[in-house]
Amino acid sequence: MLEKMREEDLRTRDERESREIRERMENLSKEYKRFGCDENGIGFVLAGNTYPVKDQIKAIGGKWYIWCWIAPTEFVSDGVKAVRIDLSQHVNEYGVIVADDAIFDAMQEGKESLK
Repeated sequence: MLEKMREEDLRTRDERESREIRERMENLSKEYKRFGCDENGIGFVLAGNTYPVKDQIKAIGGKWYIWCWIAPTEFVSDGVKAVRIDLSQHVNEYGVIVADDAIFDAMQEGKESLK
């Protein structure tokens, strides 16, 4: 009887976890936008002197993310380099976006190209 209860508990937990993962996957477009990308996960990491143009970046839907701005469309300005990133390539099997390294690398690439 105890074994049967454990099996039911495991099955219930597995079903709950599967449902949560499915919901996260279905809501990825909202998460992409939260990062500053478009609904498909495409965005542009902006490197360089973004402070003077931060209001313009915000106006196109850009978001500040840890080290840099990310915009849903390519942004062109003197002293700013836009590097394309695809967040859909950085979603793990649990539906979580794990892109900190990729964003940092894109930012570094942008900075290097401005030199």
